[in-house]
Amino acid sequence: MAKRVADLGKAVQGLVGGRKKLAQAERTVVKALNRALGRIGYKVVAKTDPERERRRQARKKVRTRKRRRRKARK
Repeated sequence: MAKRVADLGKAVQGLVGGRKKLAQAERTVVKALNRALGRIGYKVVAKTDPERERRRQARKKVRTRKRRRRKARK
């Protein structure tokens, strides 16, 4: 049983490492595309961009606060 858990842990670590490498490769490609496309006015945003994710979470929090305020007023 302990061996199976250890094997599962190693498999999960391998997947996480693979995802990190893939995200880094995606960011590299996006930077290169932005350099090329920026000259003609376009911008590419990576799906795994951490800054984009932080902004999305912040917007979600603001919407939740507004919704709660509206309910409190009623």
